[in-house]
Order: sequence, then structure tokens, then C-alpha cells
Amino acid sequence: MTRARFPKAIKTMRMLAMFYECQGELVKAQEILLDLISEDPTDQQTLKRLVALYRDMDMEAQAIQVLNKFVEMNQEDVEAWLELADLYLNKQNFTKALFCYEEMLIIMPKNYLINLRYAETLYSSARANDNFDELQMARKYFSHAAILKEGKACIRALLGVQ
Repeated sequence: MTRARFPKAIKTMRMLAMFYECQGELVKAQEILLDLISEDPTDQQTLKRLVALYRDMDMEAQAIQVLNKFVEMNQEDVEAWLELADLYLNKQNFTKALFCYEEMLIIMPKNYLINLRYAETLYSSARANDNFDELQMARKYFSHAAILKEGKACIRALLGVQ
């Protein structure tokens, strides 16, 4: 129906998918988004919407797969790296999450939040694997995050230094 009236309107179809998502018809929304991606695999907004839909449907493996393909094409997208790191942390895959944070640090090395999250992930990984070297490295990144924070002190970073 909408496709007949607006045959090339990607925004309209994306909005229709979001409408179905709001109505709880997640499978219809997924079909529309997959159809849009098959027409244009480089459409960033549709890919990100599909990842959000997969997360909503508790299909984290598919979300990771789509995000991995997305960051291959868009390596400078910090939001995508952050989302991918979050998905890996949900699965407690610290090695891959650390890689995502390292990619973000390459793009934004002076962002204290990325340094802080990298330090927290290093700390969690060190505690899970009893790795003293990672624990020392986490401490360095906690202190670096505390230095990078302008204005008020970053309590999370200072607690990590202890």
C-alpha cells in the first residue's frame, strides 16, 4: 500500500517499520528493514535501526553480525563501536569489547569517557582472568581518564586508581 504510493521513499518505509515496531509487530518491521537494506546495503540509518530492532527482539547474535559488517564499512563511527562494545560486554566477551574500545580510542583519544570505559573493561577482564598486567594497565587508563576530565573530578576514575 505505502510502497505503491511512494515506491522510492526510503524514509517513508523506515517510518513504516518504526510504526510496526511501536505496534509490537516486530517481524513486519524486520521484513521492511531487511528489504531496504537489500536495496541499499550502505544505508546507515536503516542498519542502525535494524540493530536496535534486533536488540529489542533479544537477537544479540544478529545485532553483532550486522554491527560487525557496519563497522567494516564505517570504521570511524564511534556510536557503532560503542554499541558493539556494549553487546560484547553483555556476553562477557571482554577481549572483543576491549578491541572496540581501542578502535574508539584511535578515533577520539582525548575523550575521558572512552578512556574510563576502556579502563573499566580492562579491570573486569583482569578480575575475570586473574591477569595482573591488565590490572596495572587499567589503573593507568583510570588515571589518564581522571587527568582528561576537565572541571570537576571524575569520581569513577579516581575510585579506579585506588
